Amino acid sequence: MPKHVVVPSLVSLACAMALDAHAQQAAPAPADAASAPRSVATLDTVVVTSQKRREDVKKVPLSVSVLSGDEVHENHITDFTDLARAVPNLSFSTQAGAGLATLEMRGVSSQAGSATVSIYLDDVSLTTRNIYSQGTAEPRFFDIDRVEVLRGPQGTLYGASSLGGVLKYVTHEPQFDSFEGRVRGSFETIDGGDTSYSGAAVANIPVSDKVAIRASGFYRQLGGFIDSIGTADSDVEKNINGSTVSGGRVSMLFKPSEAFSLQLTAFIQDIDSDASSSVDSDPVTGKTLYGDLTQSQYVPESTDVSYHVYNATAIWDLGFGDLTSATSYGENEQKFLVDFTTLLSGFFRQIAARIAAM
Repeated sequence: MPKHVVVPSLVSLACAMALDAHAQQAAPAPADAASAPRSVATLDTVVVTSQKRREDVKKVPLSVSVLSGDEVHENHITDFTDLARAVPNLSFSTQAGAGLATLEMRGVSSQAGSATVSIYLDDVSLTTRNIYSQGTAEPRFFDIDRVEVLRGPQGTLYGASSLGGVLKYVTHEPQFDSFEGRVRGSFETIDGGDTSYSGAAVANIPVSDKVAIRASGFYRQLGGFIDSIGTADSDVEKNINGSTVSGGRVSMLFKPSEAFSLQLTAFIQDIDSDASSSVDSDPVTGKTLYGDLTQSQYVPESTDVSYHVYNATAIWDLGFGDLTSATSYGENEQKFLVDFTTLLSGFFRQIAARIAAM
């Protein structure tokens, strides 16, 4: 069923007045233009780790897209929906609530079996098998240094579940030189729906010149905007598709020498959502049956997806190269209740008609 997603848009209006007069005042004389020094534009070096080592993205012989943490923040990228609009060849599909999306890259996807897009949080794989409505791990965007999208196939570097490519979240490492603290919040309204709000905080604490700790936490309440309108004895309720996302990350970096470092990290996230954001529509024409942003909910739907990831990464500088060891333990728990009444009603009507004809 088609989904209706409310996307806030910003409209900028510019007005130019007295253009000719301004041009005459701003245009320098030919002699001044010849003597003025020319400014040279320089591009910042973008470092990626998509090939398991730190290198300039210009030297990577692969198709890589990189979004910095500032770009993620400025473009209000918070989940797969926003990321798919910013990265070419990346899309997603979902038949349930938040946290149950399936990623697709270069048109390669799988609804059941091995995933086709690998998900990494630093050096830890969060890739899970696709089992119909159960989707890909979806860590939310906060305190992210950059997002790397490596188009596939990448089986040599990342294994069997990277036929379409790899999506890698690179977080900020703890810093030894300075204390850092940031707080962020937002409040949003949806026309015809509930209000939404979010809050996040991060702190970097240098314990000594060899130990540093970085901790972050976030909470987001997304208001619903889909109504259940009570057709054929279904429930009557407004804004049934709300969701909440909460979580945090704590990392400790221990670096006793320039040749060795050990980083311990714990990441926890919980996505709790109600009904999906789909609407009831005609299977032939695709038009909505009862007006925009409505569906018939017979049983209240719910989804609860939680992640717990613990990791230890050790790096040794051997002179001729780095030896990296990443050991992790993770849990991915998914609980969901989906109302299939509308989808299966036609099937049961056929069975009832055959029984009645006997």
